[in-house]
Amino acid sequence: MQGCRQFEPRLFYQISLEELLPKQHLVWRLAEVLDFSWIRSATAPLYSHTGRPSIDPVVVAKLLLLGYLYNIDSERQLMREVQVNLAYRWYLGYDLDEEIPDHSILSKARRRFGVGFFEQLFEFTLGRCHDVGLVRGQDVLIDSTVVQANASLDSVRTLRYRPAQYWEQLEQQAEPETDSEDSDRRLGQKRPRKDRTSDQKYSRTDPDASLYHRRGKESKLAYKTHFLADEHKGVVTAVATSSAAVDDTTAVPQLLEQHEHRCGTPRRAVADHLYGSQDCLGYLQDKGIETVIHERKGGNAHGGFDKSEFEYDSERDIYRCPAGQILHRRRTQNKDSKAFYSCDRGVCGRCRLRGKCISSTDVDALRQVTRFDTPYVELAQAACESAQGKRLLKKRQTCMEGLFGQAKSQHGLARARLRGLVKMQMQALLTAMVLNIKKLLWAVFFRKAVACRVVRDFRGLLLHRVFWYFKCIVFGFYFDGTHHLAFRAISK
Repeated sequence: MQGCRQFEPRLFYQISLEELLPKQHLVWRLAEVLDFSWIRSATAPLYSHTGRPSIDPVVVAKLLLLGYLYNIDSERQLMREVQVNLAYRWYLGYDLDEEIPDHSILSKARRRFGVGFFEQLFEFTLGRCHDVGLVRGQDVLIDSTVVQANASLDSVRTLRYRPAQYWEQLEQQAEPETDSEDSDRRLGQKRPRKDRTSDQKYSRTDPDASLYHRRGKESKLAYKTHFLADEHKGVVTAVATSSAAVDDTTAVPQLLEQHEHRCGTPRRAVADHLYGSQDCLGYLQDKGIETVIHERKGGNAHGGFDKSEFEYDSERDIYRCPAGQILHRRRTQNKDSKAFYSCDRGVCGRCRLRGKCISSTDVDALRQVTRFDTPYVELAQAACESAQGKRLLKKRQTCMEGLFGQAKSQHGLARARLRGLVKMQMQALLTAMVLNIKKLLWAVFFRKAVACRVVRDFRGLLLHRVFWYFKCIVFGFYFDGTHHLAFRAISK
């Protein structure tokens, strides 16, 4: 017979949220693994000792966690979800008849707490990952991804100054940097170029973002998010954010400093060829870190023979070009030990392969080849060609691409939620925190499930063996060759 369900709401209910919530729900596991009670004492100096009580800062932290874990990018929508979701209410500590806080508490908390609070949240979850053995800190993986800014291209305007003039003004205002540590922080920072659009444009809506263009795709305003992850289980240990126009190597000192503070100095650093510049390799190797990073090769703007087609003679310190001509060392830059090699005047003009080597029509034009006197590139290349280096490079590709893919598709890192470099750093920290929490929950509860399964299987095996010996005693069979077949027949 067909049934018909009719709903008649009651006036009174005798239920509790804890009874309605399934024990396998994710918020149960979050509450069991993460204890955020330390937040109250950490944020106590930021509140007055008198006045109206504020929203519990633990509730603020849990709201942020839920929003990034379930990819709810709108704070208004997050509060609407909390209003109707029993699991969210239980996790936040709000009963069915209690009023949910307004969405504005999150923006007020960002202004009150600052980026330091989000770094504390990130370090807390990283510490929990370290406690369960997910972090070793020996081999680290470095990579970055482009995050679209929360601004339109219609907001782009042209700078009042030309890039060179703007850079000169900044240099005049800045004090000279004599400390080596300060110079390391400028790793990868170069002067703006006249032909680069990102150095001439800015956004009125989000001035911290910069124009980013990739071949075959449209330009967009964007940031770069940099992650440093532990190789063992892919746990993110350091996070940095910059504009999209900044070179990838610029964030390396900041990432390494964070990792050293939290996990100690790593043994190896693994990254793609974009981090294989001379200054980045030297910075890492001077710290005693092995660099599993391929060399970053310069462009071939002249359209001729590649530098690899020139043979270098270390004994005579010369290069030999594909036509057999000799290139001598002409000068050396003391700043980075960069040497420049070229032929004698007039040699390139008479060369039969000139059209394949030099695009200039000037007869006196010479082909120039450069190299560095430091052993940084050779050491990095040797590390990449080793069996361990090949394994780490493959691990870096799968691990970091997986982290960024998961962060963009499941946790909203594909686009900035707010505007400004500081708020983008907050988003990157919360996203990395959520990625680490997922690994933490998997490690804790998967191990528990495996342990329970082992105990259950061992208990079953033990009972089977006891019953086995019992049949031996009853029927009088022993462990010898004579009664082996009869014993097996009775034991079945």
